[in-house]
Amino acid sequence: MTLFEYLSVATSIVLSLSVAQVLGNLRAVFHPGKRYWVHAQWTVLVLILHLLVWWVFWGYRVVESWNFAGFTLVLLNPAILFVASNTLVNREPDVESWAEHFYSIRRSFLATFGLLPLGTLVRDGFLFGTPVLISGHLPEALFVTICAAGWFTDSRRVHALLAPACLLVVLTATALLWFQPGGLNSLP
Repeated sequence: MTLFEYLSVATSIVLSLSVAQVLGNLRAVFHPGKRYWVHAQWTVLVLILHLLVWWVFWGYRVVESWNFAGFTLVLLNPAILFVASNTLVNREPDVESWAEHFYSIRRSFLATFGLLPLGTLVRDGFLFGTPVLISGHLPEALFVTICAAGWFTDSRRVHALLAPACLLVVLTATALLWFQPGGLNSLP
């Protein structure tokens, strides 16, 4: 077993626990009497990002020298997703309304969720020496901006725009940039 394979096990475990949390509550999220489409869109986006984090991890197979700092940075985004998932879809699927739940946790969810791109920039800078200010990081900047806007406003109309906007940013960036395993991280 290579060191990359060994590290991929830890990443897979954290991602699996997080995905299990979301999938275990998916039926409750889409329950007709309790469903709130803004919350449901964030939930779908969280699931998509779990797939992308796992997919992008393949790019780290080229890292020759691993240390504890690199390993910790690689686990950063799965850990952020775990916390965001636990916040967004709690363990008690018997909430009265997902809308009430969402607005009660929106700040902690969006603050945590908005850290994902920052985790990516720090990790890639450390492991690959990727500069922070390159045009390829526009989707990350948009992602953080959307999360920050949601953190600052209580407006349901604004939140109704932010969830699909963030989903659009992620899907567009995925379509344009990450068609191969490892995505942008396959830089040698």
